Amino acid sequence: MQIPIKVISTDAFAIQTDVLVLKYAQGLYGLDKKAVGHMSPLYPGLETRLPKTGDFALFEKPGPFGARQILFVGVERLPLFRYQNVREFARRALAYLAQA
Repeated sequence: MQIPIKVISTDAFAIQTDVLVLKYAQGLYGLDKKAVGHMSPLYPGLETRLPKTGDFALFEKPGPFGARQILFVGVERLPLFRYQNVREFARRALAYLAQA
């Protein structure tokens, strides 16, 4: 099975896609922070449902996004989330989605 992957430089919330994958580094920063801000009215207590390191949280119909689902992948705290961790983050996200 092949999974098409595209790298697009645009507003991540506007892209029409099945899943938008975001990291959750045990705190909110950047795009994940904006996503949670938009999603909070639809998901009361959302911040308590975000994943611990190594876990996942998948949300259906997440609000005003082009994506039909948003997957948060729990990663190390931001100071520990280095460039080399990005490959593992992507691998884990794709493996989770293949099972889901």
